Amino acid sequence: MSSAPEIEPAQIDGLVGLPGKADLDLLSDFLGLFEMETQQSFERMRAATPETVVAVIGSEAHSLAGSSANLGLARLASTCRMLSDAVKTGDCNACFRADAIALLGKEYHAGLSALKNHYGISE
Repeated sequence: MSSAPEIEPAQIDGLVGLPGKADLDLLSDFLGLFEMETQQSFERMRAATPETVVAVIGSEAHSLAGSSANLGLARLASTCRMLSDAVKTGDCNACFRADAIALLGKEYHAGLSALKNHYGISE
């Protein structure tokens, strides 16, 4: 697990508003798209065959790292980079699929909840 902060509000504020103040309507729109795309990513990881699972997780983790970093979900982005790097270096084992998906799911839900709570956005 990453030691990165859960969220980086300065990143979010810079993305959707003036420094120190996010446009909550725009942030909600971005989060809706992010949630939809992330759920599709999880579906692709779960549907991967034993022959393709490592490559699929690596690809999805790489994509998710960028989008989560853009939204200030620092810990999720860090975890995704860690998994993507593990795939690139071949540092994977037989438990990789279940462990990776569970870890990404945990970080995704924790980060999204922290971000929504920080900005007062209802679940």
